[in-house]
Amino acid sequence: MQTKTDTHHAATSQAVALPAAVRDLLWPASRLGAQLHIGADALSAADFGPPRMAGGSWERRKWSQPLGGLWTSTLIDGPEGPTSALVEAARKLLPAWLKRGTWSLLTPDPDALVLVIDTGEAMKKIMAHFRYQGTPEIDFVAVERAGIAGVHLTARAASGRIDPALRRFVATWGCESTVWLRWVFPAPPVALAVPAWIEAMQAAQWAQALRATNQAHEGAPPVTPGTTRLWLDPPYAGVWLDL
Repeated sequence: MQTKTDTHHAATSQAVALPAAVRDLLWPASRLGAQLHIGADALSAADFGPPRMAGGSWERRKWSQPLGGLWTSTLIDGPEGPTSALVEAARKLLPAWLKRGTWSLLTPDPDALVLVIDTGEAMKKIMAHFRYQGTPEIDFVAVERAGIAGVHLTARAASGRIDPALRRFVATWGCESTVWLRWVFPAPPVALAVPAWIEAMQAAQWAQALRATNQAHEGAPPVTPGTTRLWLDPPYAGVWLDL
């Protein structure tokens, strides 16, 4: 039976085989710290799906994210309760998304390897080795096969004066966040209480956000009668949400 140690050694061996320019972009997950995930249901390892690349032409998708995997943002102990860069971005741009349901605290294996995008130069190095079929997209499946547990966009890369080499990528991820390509959380997720300020927001604010989002999205499938269908673009998990 393969143990956690065996799996870690195999991943480390795969990463060692990478070019030095890529190895220099790897962080141990301990540098990220505790992570916050927001989902519709309680989270468990059984729910995790391996990454896969979306079908269809890139020009139609214009995504910089895989299907599958798990999205998180670094947990911040804020004055109003738990938060993250992703929560604060959604608070301004898409508050309805924050009412999805379960907030989970995740602590990654400190030795898991994370590919870090911190500068435009880092992105160029990543694309030189992990470009997906000639598109301006990272091949997340190839990243996972190289023994890398996740891809992380730093707060520095996502804020301030955006490097031209990162502009499209940051536009789709939006803020500091990580997509985990492997389940590397030894302890079960811890459910957190949803901050009171979310429940206190007025229903009119949710409705306005939903209308604006639906109007902005083209090509949405028909809405189920009696519900509002919301398309959550990256970095908001990229899923349909019927409300």
